[in-house]
Amino acid sequence: MAFDRKCRDKPAAIAETMPQTLPGSILFACILVSGITAGSAAAAMLDDALGEGAIQRRNFLTLLLFGALLVVSALLLLWVETR
Repeated sequence: MAFDRKCRDKPAAIAETMPQTLPGSILFACILVSGITAGSAAAAMLDDALGEGAIQRRNFLTLLLFGALLVVSALLLLWVETR
């Protein structure tokens, strides 16, 4: 019986954590995209460093740009959704 109650309450708990406004949803999508892109650039840089190759400037700039976008999007999401 307790398991059934937990399963029924889970969708409501997930819905409460998702952004409730259009700007919040856009910022949430921006966080996902920038996080994936920054992670990919970081992995490419790590691959270059471990493979005894030079780190490409393009990967560094990509990581810097999308890392900054990730931080700004997260801060804006906190600001938009707590108003």
